[in-house]
Amino acid sequence: MGNSRKLAVGALAALSGMLLALPANAIPTLRITEGANIVTVTDNGTGDINPFLGAVVFSGTVGNFIVNTVSGATKPILGSSTSPLLDLNSLNINGTAGSQIILEFSENDFTTSGQTLDLPSLVGGTTVGTLRYQTFASLTNIEFARDILIADSGIMQGGFLFNAVATAALSGSYSLTTVVTITHSAQFSNSSFNAILEISEPAFAPPIVIGVLVLSANMASRRRKRAIRT
Repeated sequence: MGNSRKLAVGALAALSGMLLALPANAIPTLRITEGANIVTVTDNGTGDINPFLGAVVFSGTVGNFIVNTVSGATKPILGSSTSPLLDLNSLNINGTAGSQIILEFSENDFTTSGQTLDLPSLVGGTTVGTLRYQTFASLTNIEFARDILIADSGIMQGGFLFNAVATAALSGSYSLTTVVTITHSAQFSNSSFNAILEISEPAFAPPIVIGVLVLSANMASRRRKRAIRT
């Protein structure tokens, strides 16, 4: 009986360790960082003002950024575990001092049978400061992991558009993360953008998406020029 108990306790401990090592269930998450100020919003958690699964929306102040309306959408409302899609868009305005804000949107438990995937990364918008757009994948299947770089726009200014299609060999379960870094040097500056990361499907039409982003960027640029003239 003693040996049986020891074996049972050992098996339970091993099982507990395995369960703790497994990634948490897929929960889309926004993370907003301004200096030491960090706001993390999970789907249907504190701060999420949208009730639908797969959509996370936050509106509020974070550090010196006094206006932040940030929304991220992914599975099951957009895409699926085998056809990933992350859509992140945001409006951000800082207060009386310049500052930098980092916006991250992440989801895990995407799956593939091991094929090579084409992953388009698209972003368009306008900024009074600078904006950098990056996308990542991770076979650790942990949200916000950045070990596989998919795309990096570099520093962009004014009305901008960036699109890139990267090929990644992924197998099993993996996570995807979109990161946007906004830097404002002047007071009361604004940036707004829409960013998309997804697997290219036969029905996917990059020219249409790119055309929409180009139009948005051009319109924003014209509005900014008119504002400067006045």
